[in-house]
Amino acid sequence: MSPLNQFLSAGLICLLLSGCKSTPTPYEPYGLYGGYSEKQYADGSFSVRFSGNVSIKYLTALDYVVLRSAVIARAHQAEAFAAQVSWANIKKLDLGTPGVYAERPELGLKIQFLPAALTDFMATGCVIPMEATLAPYTYGTDKVFQLNTQACIQRLQKKYQLTDQQLAATAG
Repeated sequence: MSPLNQFLSAGLICLLLSGCKSTPTPYEPYGLYGGYSEKQYADGSFSVRFSGNVSIKYLTALDYVVLRSAVIARAHQAEAFAAQVSWANIKKLDLGTPGVYAERPELGLKIQFLPAALTDFMATGCVIPMEATLAPYTYGTDKVFQLNTQACIQRLQKKYQLTDQQLAATAG
């Protein structure tokens, strides 16, 4: 590779990286640098998604999609919800040089609110094992996780030091 081509390749990489947000995607609605989004279906279920930027860790993206699901469940007075991984993806962004790329995690859950009668013994915690979402490309899984709405909010709000206002501003 000629020095000019090396210089142009390095310049292209710098340009691409400067366009990437250098801080992880915060817990916020979907925007230019990623975030969460949701869609409600006629049967009352929701599709909840989180797309991160290249600076966010996969586990954080998983936590954020679970947190958004719990906030939606709380807004609908559901003490618990069932979550099924509808898709998970670690998108590789080619930076123009062979072997040089950045990774962006994206996850989607399908959630359904659980009847109050089931919440006492079915949904006591807030865990979706990361292994249940990795493939690196997962398009749906038959595993369904029962999650306690308040346990998820308390654990993840504390872990990411989010304020009540941040969660309230995003309630579905």
